[in-house]
Formats: sequence, C-alpha cells, structure tokens
Amino acid sequence: MTEAAENKPKQPDGQSLVEAWAQLDAAISQAQRIVLSTHENPDGDGLGSQLAMYEHLQSLGKECRILNCTNAPAVLHFLDPEGWLETYDPLKHDDWLAKCDLAIMFDVGDFRRLRCVGQAVARHGISMASIDHHPQTGYDSSGGSNPFKYLVVDYSAPSTGTLVWQYFNDYRTRPLTLQMANALYAALVTDTGSFKYDNTDARAHHMAVDLLEAGVRPYHIHKLIYEQRTRTQVRLLGRLA
Repeated sequence: MTEAAENKPKQPDGQSLVEAWAQLDAAISQAQRIVLSTHENPDGDGLGSQLAMYEHLQSLGKECRILNCTNAPAVLHFLDPEGWLETYDPLKHDDWLAKCDLAIMFDVGDFRRLRCVGQAVARHGISMASIDHHPQTGYDSSGGSNPFKYLVVDYSAPSTGTLVWQYFNDYRTRPLTLQMANALYAALVTDTGSFKYDNTDARAHHMAVDLLEAGVRPYHIHKLIYEQRTRTQVRLLGRLA
C-alpha cells in the first residue's frame, strides 16, 4: 500500500486501514471455521474476492465455505472450477454455519443485500467482517446498529478485490496461485469496466501488472466474461437488429 493511499480518509469509523487489517487478520488466525458471502445476484467483484480469499484460507488450514444467498451468473462459473460456490440452504447448511467462528462479507454495501445468509449469521451470533469499497448501509429494517465487528472499507479502492489483493501482499507468505490471480483479475476488470471507469487509478494498474506476472491472460478472462452468448441471447440480438 502506498503512503499516499494510506493517508486518504477511508474507514467509516475513523480507524486506519492498517489497524483494521491487523484486527481482521488476528481474527482469521484465531478462527477455525469461517464462512464467506457476498451480496445477492453476485458479480465478478464479490465472487472473485471471496474465491481468492477461500483459497487463501484453505492454505492456512481453515475450515471454510462460501455460502451466497443467490446463484452465481453462468458467465462467471469459470472462476470456480472446483465448485466452491454454494447457494445457502438452511436445511443443508445451518448446522455447519452455527459452529462458525467468523463470517467475512465482500462487496456488500447494504447489509440487507446478504438476505438469508446475513440473517442466519446474525441469528447464530457469528462475528462478522466486511471488506468493501462501498458505504455501509441498511443494517436492519429498524435502523439498528452496525453488525460488523470488523470493518475494512476503502471508498477510494477501485474494487473490493483490490483490498483483498492488498491484504495478500501484506499478510500472505506464499505467491498467488493462478486460480487466485484469475479471480482477482475478474474482480478488478468487472468493477473498473475493463479500466474505463473513473475509479481506475494507479493501484488498479499496479494490481493488474502483479496479476499478469502471476500468469493471468487478460484476453482469456475478457473473452469468458464479455464474449460469451447463449443461443437464446444470439436469437434475441438477431431479432433486435
């Protein structure tokens, strides 16, 4: 993390990012069972962030699952060749979830967008963390207090995946695997509009260089995300033409 980036006001509670990451990393170290989630109708940033973190936590020997409230879009299934993404089912997952030490939520913004997963985590009293680059809102329908014990929020970050990448730079001792790098690159390109949006900054390009050096093939990722069409979609486009 650059000094200039660190000096910008980011954390909603006034805490520095360095302190926030240190506290969350300590919680990760102490936890044995961790659940990861993102908002409903997940996008490349939320999915890429949680898939990269999942693999990192596995390498630390943590018991971990990804439970989302809705399915991932088919166009992003290539990010999950091992089938780590699961759609929450209380009958299937609640016994496991109840024994979790920590829940890490990615790219949520509005807490209500966690839907049934957020409700279940809160019901079981699991300590929650938010890693995000959006303002944090919508804690509950009655305007209750912030449910997150750990907040790592940087409004200036081009993507949530950027924050995960920075965490790995500071705390991970092993090189990124190609699968982790692909997931983080997908997070970056989808949230920056392939580096066209106004949130594209120097960090975004430094991150891209690092991920390319880890083996990412940019056109391969771009093709899988933006150049795939089902037969039905092609027919619809033909009718509109």
